[in-house]
Amino acid sequence: GARFVTVTLGGWDTHDNNFGSLQNNLLPMVDRGFATLLRDLSERGMLDSTLVVWMGEFGRTPGEQNARGGRDHFKDVMSAAMLGGGVVGGRTIGTTDSEGGVITDYGWSGNRSIRMEDIAATIYSALGIDWTKGITDTPSGRKFEYVPHGATGDYFPINEVFG
Repeated sequence: GARFVTVTLGGWDTHDNNFGSLQNNLLPMVDRGFATLLRDLSERGMLDSTLVVWMGEFGRTPGEQNARGGRDHFKDVMSAAMLGGGVVGGRTIGTTDSEGGVITDYGWSGNRSIRMEDIAATIYSALGIDWTKGITDTPSGRKFEYVPHGATGDYFPINEVFG
């Protein structure tokens, strides 16, 4: 069986017609597919040993929509979902103000905004991989770091996800 699977779906760059794009196209398709994946993993007894991560690379601007009825890129706050694979369910890590524009409580031991590198460190950690290391014997001869600059101490696994 597969050890790692990535599923992508484009079209989320909703700078215009945000709610129409989401309601009529993207969300129904994702809701059905995501629910089916989780149900299938659960029925096969695989959800406890399979880490499912659902996320994008940034959030969307809070508050009023832009002049085109859409949302622009927003790096300060975003959402991600992690399920199965030892994740403690039903939890939220971190909170924002009522509009989702400002983090009011980081909610984790890193005591700062969670960065993509922290999420990568969390996933590698769950897989039992030392995310602070790199590989030096790649075919190209270039070093590959699991988490870029992971050994510097700037990034951390989000252990609160698992307990």
